[in-house]
Amino acid sequence: MSAPIWLLPQGVSEILPQEAAKLESLRRGILDELQSRGFDLVLPPMIEFLDNLIQGAGSELTTQTFKVPDYDSHKTLGIRADMTPQIAQIDAHRLTNNAINKLCYIGTVLRTKPMTLGGSRELLQIGAEIFGEQSIAADKSIIDAMLAVHELSLGEKSVTKVTLSLSHVGIFTALIKALNISSQLSAKIYDALLRKSSPDILALNADSDVNLGVFVALSKARGDRSILDSFHANAAINELLSNNPDAAKQIKFANQDLNELIDHVQQHSQANLHIDLSELHGYRYHTGLTFQTFLEGEGRAIAKGGRYHGFSESNDKPRAATGFSADLKLLASKA
Repeated sequence: MSAPIWLLPQGVSEILPQEAAKLESLRRGILDELQSRGFDLVLPPMIEFLDNLIQGAGSELTTQTFKVPDYDSHKTLGIRADMTPQIAQIDAHRLTNNAINKLCYIGTVLRTKPMTLGGSRELLQIGAEIFGEQSIAADKSIIDAMLAVHELSLGEKSVTKVTLSLSHVGIFTALIKALNISSQLSAKIYDALLRKSSPDILALNADSDVNLGVFVALSKARGDRSILDSFHANAAINELLSNNPDAAKQIKFANQDLNELIDHVQQHSQANLHIDLSELHGYRYHTGLTFQTFLEGEGRAIAKGGRYHGFSESNDKPRAATGFSADLKLLASKA
């Protein structure tokens, strides 16, 4: 009689001794690094009431969240698919909400399907968040911490193979608002920008009463920091901003933030820099600067982060928040 076949669900894997030891060593090193930078460790629960998990940034992951009934409360529970909403809840409801809170975390997250083809559904998520600090100093601190995590996982010399890609969703938001574009058309433009498809934007333009040329310019606005100037030099952008002072102001502030971050990274890191104004990952919950890191020769991001609204007890003013997260198992595999 043959032995039974030991199977695991797709996207789920076991961690054997050698890899487990490597992961544990890296986990300790990263948490020590984050704590040395003033981040306090928190450990939220694996399972919560579903309503808690899908607020704010978590709403993006509604379909990615495993749902189970709670026979005690008769409510629906969710197994977390991302820890960021939990950290924001801890900041808002368990800590002093009018203070600047710097928190780091690590834990398993489970998703109903992989985010990438052949990817994992069970991630060991590690990250850091800063709440209550509106200035760009918080974004600098988060990016410094993220790059330090890469240095620990990849080795000091390998950091030169890391590319930090910067964007700012405020530019897209300002253009949409200036042209008074409907939510339906906005979703189509957003989808085309995600695919870097200028032809699709031109096709939408042919059927639209609004000139969408600014989004063609946006789709091509990627490269080194010189693209910030060339984007503004575009005729369609110039015309729109000259007639829309609010949009011009918003995009000016976005450019200032990007330039200040570029200067900071160039002074403090060996990472390569890339600007992509059409990168809109997490657009529906990000509110400003966004960033991703990539390894040379690979198309999948190894860490992501950006500005978003945390939770506020009063709800009259959004809680400033910025942070990053990464899959520790993915980082360890790149060492």
